[in-house]
Amino acid sequence: MNSKTNGLIGITAVIVSILTIIIMAELRTDDYNHFHKAVSELGSIDAPNKWMFNILGYIIPGVLISIFSLNLLKEFRLYSVKPYPFYFLVLSGVFMSLAGFFPANMENRQSISTIVHSVGSIGGGVFWLFCALTLWWQLKKNKAWKKIAISTFLIPFIMVFGMSFVSKNMPGILQRIGFGANYLFIFILAVKLIAVRNKNYSPQRFV
Repeated sequence: MNSKTNGLIGITAVIVSILTIIIMAELRTDDYNHFHKAVSELGSIDAPNKWMFNILGYIIPGVLISIFSLNLLKEFRLYSVKPYPFYFLVLSGVFMSLAGFFPANMENRQSISTIVHSVGSIGGGVFWLFCALTLWWQLKKNKAWKKIAISTFLIPFIMVFGMSFVSKNMPGILQRIGFGANYLFIFILAVKLIAVRNKNYSPQRFV
């Protein structure tokens, strides 16, 4: 798989998930709103079109994120990088997909499906955070990626800063800031991957 294709995979994961969240929320005829409702409610057991949302909003994006991360690691194989930050992102995608396979039951938070869904959702976020806080050190080993390395490292801190201004009465916004930080991180990496290859950087120049 070439770099441009992999970059497009990362971008696709972000766009598909975001559009699915927006469109499915608009199709709801109840009182669903982005300020107070969790994203999981769009794919909960009693939600209309739950499998369409879970497949397009969680499962497919999660798989694409994992593929993107594994192929991104291949781009840095000449730079003696530590692979674990890339694997953190792989696991983030895996757990995201897991959340989609097990819709939450909003009426029974103790159900197996809800518990596994929560593990997938929380696990996806935790592994992304691990990746965001450790990947930059590996990226900066390639001079073409140094600036982007610092930018991606700052995203979790910007996320926390943004969350500090949001009322706890708006949990939906807090969750969406988390989603936004995750997707911005992936989008920046994917765009940079395409841009670097379009400029025909030579690995030998940065070893």
